[in-house]
Amino acid sequence: MESFNSIGKDWIDMLKEKANDNGTTNKSVNIKLLPTVSQFTTDVIATGVFGFNAGTVRNPNSTFATMAKRLASMNQLKVSLSLKFPTLFKMLGIEVIDMEAFTFFQKIVDQGLRARMSGETTKRNDFLQMMVELKKGELKAEGKDELNAFEKDAQIKTDKSSFVLTDDVINAQSVTFFFAGFSTTSNFLAFVFYCLAAHQDVQDKLREEVRKIVKEDGSFEYDAIGQLVYLDMVCCEVLRKFPAGMRLALVESKAAIAHAVHNFRIDPTPTTKIPVEGVVGSLQTLPPDDLELKFTVL
Repeated sequence: MESFNSIGKDWIDMLKEKANDNGTTNKSVNIKLLPTVSQFTTDVIATGVFGFNAGTVRNPNSTFATMAKRLASMNQLKVSLSLKFPTLFKMLGIEVIDMEAFTFFQKIVDQGLRARMSGETTKRNDFLQMMVELKKGELKAEGKDELNAFEKDAQIKTDKSSFVLTDDVINAQSVTFFFAGFSTTSNFLAFVFYCLAAHQDVQDKLREEVRKIVKEDGSFEYDAIGQLVYLDMVCCEVLRKFPAGMRLALVESKAAIAHAVHNFRIDPTPTTKIPVEGVVGSLQTLPPDDLELKFTVL
């Protein structure tokens, strides 16, 4: 949760700086949603998977951010067909994803894996660390009293008699873990903020709930985020209206929503279409690329 808070506060500070520099008396700014939420998503997932801050919030055009966008920009129809006809795709040599971008992230995982296995880096609470501990046989057993809430959510159950965790498996799972949740989480957040802007009563009620658990420094506890009943209801309703399709980083999403509604009032702009015209893909519903909302500092 530490990374969610540090990156979340950096993301909020970046939005506030844009609002302050905009020259408006009420400190507001119109934001293109998809690029903005993608900055937060990239940094949090990079921290959660690879254990480092990609710095996308402050540098959205970095190599890491560019490769992440390329990896996530998959043709959904091609992905669906490849799952149904894998042999045919292999025979024809059809690439489903951007292999240059995939190789870029494989190298990052390889470097991190070697450093973790050799003990060159300190232990971190991320996906790669859990894979390393599982490979070494050091992952805490299910039911141990010392498991905290984060570790319980992240437990990995395996049959040791039939499962062999190789470096290639760790590499593939880490990269898949990253890109499978990148676009879905960004799209989901865009739809959540749109719905909150379109329904101010819901936004006000959610803000009231969030402010009951926010700490003095503006951060949130992991367990407290999970106890926000109304926030969970909002997320479920948005997912009902706009299905996410593949993997969704829900806790990350809830942290972003909590940070945003605590610090900003979110409103439609004159260009915001209500109802929104989402694009229905083969795996998920996509928000329009030009979706824009006004963020006003509270």
